[in-house]
Amino acid sequence: MTQPTRRKLWTLACLTAAFGWMSAQAAAPATPQGYIKAKEFLNIGGTAITDLTGNAKFPDRPDLVAYPTYFEWPQADPPDINTPPPGDVKNNYGVQIIGYFHPPATEAYTFYLSADDNAELWLSTDENPANRVRIATEPQWNNPRDYFGTDRRPNAENISAPINLVQGRAYYIEALMKEGTGGDNLSVSIDGFLPISGDMLSGFEVGQAPVILAQPADAFVYAGGSATFSVGFDIPPPGTLTSIRWQKNNADIPGSNVSTLTLPVVAADNGAKIKAILTTSVGTVTSEEATLTVASLANEFTPGVVKFEAYHDIAGTAVDLLLDDPKYPDAPDNVALLGAIDTPNGYGDNYGARVTGFFIPPTTGQYRFFIRSDDASRFYLNTTAGGATPDAFLDVPIAEETGCCGAFLEPDDDMGQPYETSLAIPLTGGQRYAFLALVKEGGGGDFLQVAVRREGDTTPAGSLVPLGGSMVGVNAKPSLGTPQITGQPQGIPQLLQGRSAVLSIAASVTPTAYNFPVLVQWHRNGTAIPGATGLSYSIASASAADSGTYTAVVSAPSGESVTSGEAVVTYVADTFAPRISRVQATSVSTLIVTFDEPIDVATAGMAGNYSISGGVTISAATASGSSVLLSTSALTVGADYTLTAGGVRDPYGNTMAAGTTANFRANVVSYADVILADGPILYYRFEEGTGQRTVNLGTAGSAADGLWMTGFGPDDSSPTDVSFGEGPRPSEFFGFAASNRSARFTGQDDLLWLDAQLQLLNNLGAFTLEYWVKPANRVSDPTTFGNRIGIVGQNDAVEYGFINPNTIQIWTPGGGSLDTTYTFPDNTWHHVATIADGTSIKNYFNGVFINQITQSSANYGSSDFSVRIGGGGVFDGSGNHFTGEIDEVAIFDKAIPADRVAAHFRAGKEGGSAPGSDPATLIVSRTATGVTLAWEGGGTLETAPAVTGPWTPVAGASSPHAVLSSGAAAYYRVSQ
Repeated sequence: MTQPTRRKLWTLACLTAAFGWMSAQAAAPATPQGYIKAKEFLNIGGTAITDLTGNAKFPDRPDLVAYPTYFEWPQADPPDINTPPPGDVKNNYGVQIIGYFHPPATEAYTFYLSADDNAELWLSTDENPANRVRIATEPQWNNPRDYFGTDRRPNAENISAPINLVQGRAYYIEALMKEGTGGDNLSVSIDGFLPISGDMLSGFEVGQAPVILAQPADAFVYAGGSATFSVGFDIPPPGTLTSIRWQKNNADIPGSNVSTLTLPVVAADNGAKIKAILTTSVGTVTSEEATLTVASLANEFTPGVVKFEAYHDIAGTAVDLLLDDPKYPDAPDNVALLGAIDTPNGYGDNYGARVTGFFIPPTTGQYRFFIRSDDASRFYLNTTAGGATPDAFLDVPIAEETGCCGAFLEPDDDMGQPYETSLAIPLTGGQRYAFLALVKEGGGGDFLQVAVRREGDTTPAGSLVPLGGSMVGVNAKPSLGTPQITGQPQGIPQLLQGRSAVLSIAASVTPTAYNFPVLVQWHRNGTAIPGATGLSYSIASASAADSGTYTAVVSAPSGESVTSGEAVVTYVADTFAPRISRVQATSVSTLIVTFDEPIDVATAGMAGNYSISGGVTISAATASGSSVLLSTSALTVGADYTLTAGGVRDPYGNTMAAGTTANFRANVVSYADVILADGPILYYRFEEGTGQRTVNLGTAGSAADGLWMTGFGPDDSSPTDVSFGEGPRPSEFFGFAASNRSARFTGQDDLLWLDAQLQLLNNLGAFTLEYWVKPANRVSDPTTFGNRIGIVGQNDAVEYGFINPNTIQIWTPGGGSLDTTYTFPDNTWHHVATIADGTSIKNYFNGVFINQITQSSANYGSSDFSVRIGGGGVFDGSGNHFTGEIDEVAIFDKAIPADRVAAHFRAGKEGGSAPGSDPATLIVSRTATGVTLAWEGGGTLETAPAVTGPWTPVAGASSPHAVLSSGAAAYYRVSQ
């Protein structure tokens, strides 16, 4: 191989820096010792070096220390410098190789770095690590010992400049590697062919005696599955490992001379104590004991769950490969219970799984079954009630996925069977029909989902959710599982007619390591409420029938249950006229009047029911929900006005009295003002009608202006003109102008995408992403809509979009991923937001919390890709093109409060106000005995005998406050 021309000779200059984790070290060995020191840090997600160096384990709490005899880790088995390593050993870990380089001659040395994923190479001017400088990086990944590949590092960042070094001296050297998933390797060379050999190396801070670094952890498994225990250790040279003996209850386990032990488990193993004994050439060390907890499964019916069995180490994607494996069906490697036919996304690679149980139709009718998976899958159903589980060797599947990753598809009886969607099958309500679902995973993502729909149900296939809850069960009752209520439901003393309310509990089932589903049944006045089986029970529109005493019975699959405390709900008929709660100008000619309850559209939409002081005229009124948009003549910004209203009714015939007034100040607050008040680094409004650029209103400035592109990705794309549609507008969304625009994307037709030009999502310990989205064909044509469709994100750092037509996914290398089912119809606008705060990632739809994943992260990830919108590479380096419209994209480099996300949605739906931007609005309503004063935003109600004062607080006053007629004049204000 011809080596490329190198850069000019570089003599290392001393760099004095504050490496806080560097400790005082012993003097470097005078001569090479034949090895270097390698440290592994396990269970750390992400691919960025900062994911490793920012983790609490680094650098002093490695899970394993080894002393390779050449500069490479992992190594071939057995180690051989002439044999490259396998290249795919582990996932989600980091490596630090530290030691000294002893130059065999005084000359200039070039160092070559190769790794998968990201890596850095550091070299000191001497033996002191504080004087180290970074001399090479692996910016993406490459194959083992691929020192000259340029496909992902075209600028040869992985090759240092020539560096002058002196024979007889020791130079501190350090390599860092961070592996996410897939292949993994790390090596350093000085000739571009083989790693540096041990005759030029010695280790850094080598200990004196063997020590266990990572103790075996407690395991929680099912009988018939397997448990895995690991021990990490450091055996410094010249000591060597002779053997490892694992013991169960102090008895040797045959054939256990491994650092990671996988042990078949039976019910009798419950409570067993597991430990490892390491015999070395310089002594013996014994680990702490880990406890093995085993749940057995009895052949008894258990509602609300299905049985999952996984078979590991089976390559390929065809289901027949699972059926041909000798472990199938009687020797699974793992067993679990799931709350639905919805297997864990990201369970692993090269495995197969079977899911068994019963389908229990709620009513008699014709049912179709829908299957989707990654990779291939099949679904079988025994149509005889009470029959046995189907046999995959004898029976024919009723639905099958032969490819990967598609959405649930509408029926197409002309496709032949089996197809992804079954024929309609007659089934009897309340009966149990045994099913079998199989999935075969090769590599990458993995999941299996099955849904059902009764004929006549108009729910689109793309909006169906996995089959679970009261419609499933299985003959597999676990011996363990204790339900616990950690948050009791709270009563509602006054539930006003027509209002919505939610009763909620917090609950779990212990041991939590099993992820037992929590089974809930809500009761009202002692009677089970049909379909009320979630942690929350929602009352959509209160009526007298909703009054009563509510409890929730929380059960575990084991059959144990506990009943919550009582929550009393008291219904109150609505005999109150609507009140004005806020008046806000969104422009100099538009006002949004918000009421405290839903309003009658006919009366609220009559312009003649309103008047404004100062000669301001009202030309039109548009009502929706609890708000009215008034079109007015010109308002003077900053001027004070009085709105007078009357004749507006609520849905129950209560009419606002004529002459009701509300004072307001015409401080114009647009939707953009509300967003900008929270300090986004990127904010695109997409108001441009010409040109090739959209303006960034965030703090990153014009450097992050969005460039409209056409093509698959940066390598083949070119600038193009803006593409716009109609964004959220009145009368559905009062907070936006009637001319509001959006960004319009056409999927594979035009390959449009937006390039934000900067890596705005790098190395963040917290962030918030939000946008309005209107998919065009997610439901009507999911095949064309596609999978892995980008909305907004940065490949390999924060990836965000439709992982499939039914699911929005946000993925981060450092903080995990969160999947959220998206069921809204096509061509409808919805607000979506995600808050990541370093401890969790939470998703919100239309301002309402939906779900979360809890996982700590000091750094969610980084990459060399720019932030992109609508395609051009979000989940991947290119592609991922979206079909539909996107608007009001905002990125924050912090976790904004959840109530601000809700405020952002309200600002679009009914108009909003920036935090602290407006004084309180005092609303005055006439009553039979006086007036009622109401206000928002806190503050103290004050009164005075004259407008000039003196003003004194009204004792105990809170909004609303009744004032009785007394004959004496009084003035009121709210002080904030």
